[in-house]
Amino acid sequence: MNELNADNVGMPKSSHRILFATDIPFWRMSDGAHQRIASLYRYLARDPNVSQVFYLGSPDAESADLARDMGVDYQAFNSGKPPKNLLSRIQWYADATLHQARRWITRKSCNVLIAEGPRSLNLSDFRWPWAIQRFRETVAKFQPDTIVFEYIKMSYLLEALSPEERQRIQCVVDTHDILHRRAEQFFANGFPHWLMIDRQQESEVLNQFDLIMAIQEREAEELRSMAPYSETITVGHAVELVKSTTSSDRVPTEEPPRQLKIGYIGSKNFSNWSAIRKFLQTAWPNVHEKNGDLCQLLIAGGICEWIEKRPATDAASPSRITTEHLQSVQLIGRVSSIEEFYDQIDVLINPVEFGTGLKIKNAEALSFGKLLITTMQGFDGMPQSTRLACKVVESVDEMGDAINSLTQDLSSIRPMQRLASELAQTEFSPEFAYSELSDWLDRSNRNPHS
Repeated sequence: MNELNADNVGMPKSSHRILFATDIPFWRMSDGAHQRIASLYRYLARDPNVSQVFYLGSPDAESADLARDMGVDYQAFNSGKPPKNLLSRIQWYADATLHQARRWITRKSCNVLIAEGPRSLNLSDFRWPWAIQRFRETVAKFQPDTIVFEYIKMSYLLEALSPEERQRIQCVVDTHDILHRRAEQFFANGFPHWLMIDRQQESEVLNQFDLIMAIQEREAEELRSMAPYSETITVGHAVELVKSTTSSDRVPTEEPPRQLKIGYIGSKNFSNWSAIRKFLQTAWPNVHEKNGDLCQLLIAGGICEWIEKRPATDAASPSRITTEHLQSVQLIGRVSSIEEFYDQIDVLINPVEFGTGLKIKNAEALSFGKLLITTMQGFDGMPQSTRLACKVVESVDEMGDAINSLTQDLSSIRPMQRLASELAQTEFSPEFAYSELSDWLDRSNRNPHS
């Protein structure tokens, strides 16, 4: 099993066997969900714990190398014969999502779903009967004390457990988001969501677990009301920097920066697309007009692919991103590590207007000692103390003014960056972010299921 060299402060003293159940190859570290699961895995895999990952997906050499580099002990399972309904729906959803993105870029109305756009999947679409038997075999062999299910879509694997195992093993779900709320917000803004689920359906699934992990306190309160038969704790996000550096080491000492480098990073999803599109259309032209090359915008992540595929026709479309919107903008694309991106910028923007959970990019930015400019929606779920190192605006339209105010007072940037790094060392440290989880594991070790 894996052994990670990491600080053991705050971990329970007795050994605990933890099995992760997921269909997400988080070792690829390509989006916020990957970062969240990877951080949680690193923490729970610390000595004296023993951890393993039951991964529903195709094994490949690249994944094996990435997982090994991260210290992940994973077993990949893929029968090659998933249910036809699942296979066809997921492939159709992927194709239709791309189609929807292309149509959304060019459509006249920004707030109406296109009829032929993708319909959402249901929980039943993720049920893979073949996987239940493989999971049963894995549990029998690994003998976990705790199983962590990533998202409720993996809940059908609970069927693999015998009554005795269900009594002995603590079953935990890592929610990431309140999914029915997230789906409502996507639909309200004219976009499909990957899962169609309502509050009652989500509640029924959540009540099957012994423990629910919420990523922020406000969502924890709602989850407690939705699942009164389960225990709910808040398990935030921890950002661990390279051991040889601290976040304060990444704040340059020179005052002030000669050029303000603003960054945005995002994967390919509709919330990110809506956010960066609106920023480029409404805020960035004003910033560029007033500051010229003094300000540069660096955009990273999979969202660059959608920006690069903007159509050359229909110039009258309100959704269109033009060459004019991309002045002094550099599209970096996917980066091999988040360090590579954050080391290039002074300020991170997060113009998100809908979505739930905790915005992982916000936690990363502060941890790397970067000033954060975000909308109120983007700040939702963040520790209140971190607001001192942020500029929080009511809407995307106000972001241009916030950036312009910085260019008028460049000397204020380094002190705010240093404050960001100091706050993050507490708020986004493993010992703080995972304190409730550590306490729960201690209690679980002392009082296991009878």
